Amino acid sequence: MPHPFTVAGRYRNRRGAYTVLVIDGDQMAIRYGDGSEQTVPIASQARIWQNIQADEAPPLRIHRPDEYDSLEIQPVVELVQTVLATFSTPYPTDIIDQMCLAIERNPEWLARYDALIEHFSSRGKNGTNTVNSSIGFYTKELAGMVTLKEGNRAKSRLIGSYSTLSYGE
Repeated sequence: MPHPFTVAGRYRNRRGAYTVLVIDGDQMAIRYGDGSEQTVPIASQARIWQNIQADEAPPLRIHRPDEYDSLEIQPVVELVQTVLATFSTPYPTDIIDQMCLAIERNPEWLARYDALIEHFSSRGKNGTNTVNSSIGFYTKELAGMVTLKEGNRAKSRLIGSYSTLSYGE
């Protein structure tokens, strides 16, 4: 079963911050800041770590149609909301690229994406640019993040580049 831990990685549980010393099967040895060491089950520590991250992440903003300029873009916003809901918080800095990779891998979402491109293209717009820039913008807005760096090379074939995001201050 996959887990978030790496040897020498720093994490926290109810007792405090710790460093992973050894991962052995379903157990790991950890060292707390006070120097004490303990062997703990990975599964329970993974749940604790996931809960800590979820508690500290900003809440997902709920979109209201009157917040945005055009109802025409609403289907893009709905696609972003659907895909974003499948990710755990806090979101990674490459969430825009991850969103596009998720769309690529899901036939239903990819069909919606392609239909949106066709829709905007039929109205004299650059459909691909309109949809991709909207996905990036609404991902950032709905996740409550800010732009960290633009122009990162994408892994997704749907986009050429993306902006890394962070939660800011």
